[in-house]
Amino acid sequence: MPVFLKKISTSWLGYLVAFVVLSGFYMSLAATVPLNSDSVSAVLEAQDILHGNVLLHGWDLSTEPYYVTEILPYVVVAGLAGWHLSFYYLVPAMLMATMVLLAFRLCRVMAPRGAWFFLALVAAPTAFGVQVMLIPCIHMGAYVGVLACWLLIFAQNQRGRAAIWGVFTALLVLCLASDDIVKYCFVFPVLGAAGVLSVQKRRLEHGWLVLCLLVSLGLAHALKTVLAHNGAFHVPGLWTMSFAGQERIGYNLSVLVSGVLHFFGAYFFGKEFSLHGSGKELVHLAVFLLALWGVVRIARNRALRLDLFDYAALLCMGIMVGAFTFSQLPIDDASTRYLVFPYVMMALLLARHTVLPAASWALGLAGAAVYA
Repeated sequence: MPVFLKKISTSWLGYLVAFVVLSGFYMSLAATVPLNSDSVSAVLEAQDILHGNVLLHGWDLSTEPYYVTEILPYVVVAGLAGWHLSFYYLVPAMLMATMVLLAFRLCRVMAPRGAWFFLALVAAPTAFGVQVMLIPCIHMGAYVGVLACWLLIFAQNQRGRAAIWGVFTALLVLCLASDDIVKYCFVFPVLGAAGVLSVQKRRLEHGWLVLCLLVSLGLAHALKTVLAHNGAFHVPGLWTMSFAGQERIGYNLSVLVSGVLHFFGAYFFGKEFSLHGSGKELVHLAVFLLALWGVVRIARNRALRLDLFDYAALLCMGIMVGAFTFSQLPIDDASTRYLVFPYVMMALLLARHTVLPAASWALGLAGAAVYA
């Protein structure tokens, strides 16, 4: 067997083993949380699809269909292995594992020497993170699709094949038609990043990518329209969106702070000021603040030549946090599940722009292990 094929085989085997291990780990975490109606509905919808109701005629789905990103994974697993209650926990765990491994792969593609252990910020969820990302698995499939889209962008930059743009557009259309959050965490940030680079260089940058994004928006709208007029599922949609009032913005900021602190295991309010009381939470808070400081340093470092991914990551964080703060969407701390992808982009941005000497790698890995 040629050497490069052996390397590919070894690499794929490593990812497969990591996928199995992570899926089992996340499933064990998810199983600590009771079932709820949000994820059970996805299981029942998948069961109806396997019984022949492919377009879920007669179903009123959630505010978004989640058809490709959340429902179809249940269909695939149940279609291959039959029905079992454990799939309620297994499928979200598999989506989470896939998201982590795609993020790791993206880090390796962007920065082979990057400090990928920053991914521990999302790969090692706290108890609150388990409830947000694994029960129910809302938006997780969309985040998997977005990371796959980023990998396709880098593959196109390296190989320059038109077919990759076709695969990219098809995948993005399916993700957009399934979950509207893809617009705010990927499409709008990438369009904005391409615009910033075009202004800086005074010429159109990433023209083919911009064209694919715009075409995908149009095709996704057309697909949803066709499905709606051909007996498919019904999506009630969100209420009419508007800017929140002053009092609501204050509440949103409170939920934002509380949700972020809970997600990173750093919620210390109301606890005894001691090592045994709030000690662990304060350590986690320090880790989060250091990560946030690192992102600010990257954004302000004029010596760095930020590229499409860097600007898109920063815009993703800004757009998502801004939408969370100034809209009427947040309800409680669990609403911070909308910010999971900005956390992923934060970790990738830090990993990409953190260059450590060999002696510091062991310290970084040990710190990530302690955090986990």
